[in-house]
Amino acid sequence: MVPANHLYGMIWTAFLPSALGVPVIVRPLGTALELVAGDLVVAVPDQWQAISRMTRRFPNDVVGVSSAGVLDDLVAKELLSAGLSRLIDVYGSSETGAIALRQVPDAMYELLPRWNLVPRSDHDWDLSDGGGTLTEMPDLIERAEERWLRPVGRRDGAVKVAGLNVWPNHVAEVLRRADGVADVTVRLHANGRLKAFVVPEAGLEASDLAFHLDRFVVQNLKDHERPKSFRFGTVLPRNAMGKLEDWA
Repeated sequence: MVPANHLYGMIWTAFLPSALGVPVIVRPLGTALELVAGDLVVAVPDQWQAISRMTRRFPNDVVGVSSAGVLDDLVAKELLSAGLSRLIDVYGSSETGAIALRQVPDAMYELLPRWNLVPRSDHDWDLSDGGGTLTEMPDLIERAEERWLRPVGRRDGAVKVAGLNVWPNHVAEVLRRADGVADVTVRLHANGRLKAFVVPEAGLEASDLAFHLDRFVVQNLKDHERPKSFRFGTVLPRNAMGKLEDWA
């Protein structure tokens, strides 16, 4: 389900089947998957979320692969409960290719054999390919034991939405230009899309602003940049230290 001109798709839907001598079947989202026992399904997190809604039960021995974004653990558990035999989550970037793998529901990723970690600070690491060449990790990570890690945040503040980089701060800046918006903060929703908390200007009803924002985001943001959930309040959510925090 992933285009082969994408690095992730090229590896899994072109190079791998060529090496194994097995056929590739393209299934656009929304069509019947028509899976049979032994199939390998290659998709991105948004597609897996849709598949979880469309599929009541998987045939035996169907394996899934996910990459190009954060795979929601609740979606993953639903897929496994529906009979998916295994679900492999690939962590990497366009610059490095695959870095590590995890077998869902494991929380930690295991480094691929070609990589080693070289520390900068507690959560800041470089990758070494064994030949002395260092490559910057795309994310800050939490490390467990020698070869296990968990991403805890992007270095550049970007998040992955539908396999594409999105900068929530940029989206917030755009939304602040909308008429009636006093302030806004944007974060990644657990469903893999963006969400926004908006403070309307004094005297403006949230329902009126919501109607205006629906049109504004279509005109000013690309689809993967558009928040799919808006919440309105009189002040942005902050913790006791005054720092912006998440909201339900």
